[in-house]
This record gives sequence, C-alpha cells and structure tokens, in this order.
Amino acid sequence: MKICSIQDCTNKAVGRGWCHACYKLWQRYGDPKGKGVKYKGKMQHPLYPTWAGMFARCNHHPHYIGRGTIVCERWSGPTDGFYNFVDDMGLKPSKRHSLDRINNNGNYEPSNCRWATAFQQSNNKSNNNLVVGVNFHKATKSWSARIQLNGVRTNLGVFKEYDEAVRARRAAEDGDKWTKKTLKVLEVK
Repeated sequence: MKICSIQDCTNKAVGRGWCHACYKLWQRYGDPKGKGVKYKGKMQHPLYPTWAGMFARCNHHPHYIGRGTIVCERWSGPTDGFYNFVDDMGLKPSKRHSLDRINNNGNYEPSNCRWATAFQQSNNKSNNNLVVGVNFHKATKSWSARIQLNGVRTNLGVFKEYDEAVRARRAAEDGDKWTKKTLKVLEVK
C-alpha cells in the first residue's frame, strides 16, 4: 500500500501521491496541510487570476496573437489544466512575483515559465536590447556610458554610437584603464 507523500500523513495515497483528505485540503486552501488562503474551487484559488490572465493575453492581446503565443495543452485542459498549472509552477514566492516567460518567443509551458519580480521581467522584454549603464539622451541624440564600482559612480563618456558606449562600459567592467585620451577618440565632439 502506498502512503500519502505529505509529511506526517499516514493515510493511503490515491492521486498525485496524496490521500483524499490532503487533496481536498489542497483544493480548498491551496495547501495540502490546510494552511493557505481559504477558497472554494479553482476560481477562488490565489493563482486563478494568473492562470486566467495567460489565456486573456494569448486570446485578446494583439502582441501575443501576432507572435502566435499559446498556452500549452497541459495547462489548457478544462478540468485539470488549472491544477496542472499549480502543480508545475507552485505558489508565488511572494506577492512581488508574477508569471514570466523565460523565452519571450516561446509559449506558456512548464519549461518556459517562472515566477519573477518586476525588475527581472523588465530585463526580459523583447524590446530590451540595452546594456546596463548605457543610456540614450534624446536632447543630444547621443549615448552615455557609466559604471558604479564600490559605491562610486563613474561617467565613462558620451558617444555618438550605441556600440561605442557599450564598448566603453564593457571595458570598464573588465577593468581596462580608460584614459581621457582614449575616451576623447570615441566621445561626441
């Protein structure tokens, strides 16, 4: 006889390796020990809005539709889709986390999704090809590069081209010595 996999439970296991009682607690509270947020059914589950939001984006948002982004079959099932999503993703580590696709060109599926903070997601956008510490200035139509080491911010210069600013930033990261003469060659005049 297989025993429930939940710690301190000695009941006979059925589906998911849990006993019927632990499964019901998971359904009702989001936790097989009954310590989560109380809810009845999947619509009251704390992850339900996240799960439903995936489908809303894929079915109604032009950016997602145009790229052909879909939700995998495992998470799409009308009866088990939501519970498979919860099993695969687990609960959010904190209220600051939300669902993120690791590869923005990929679909919503277990191997391509994670819980991420807003900062992590801002660095994982399809239109983000910029290097940290390199910024564009609209007024002067130029790029600046800077680095912060040991709490001291150092401006590396202002450049006509993005690639030049990136080179300056990368060299500073690698510890190259930048002299004023070296920077003058690249700087906007």
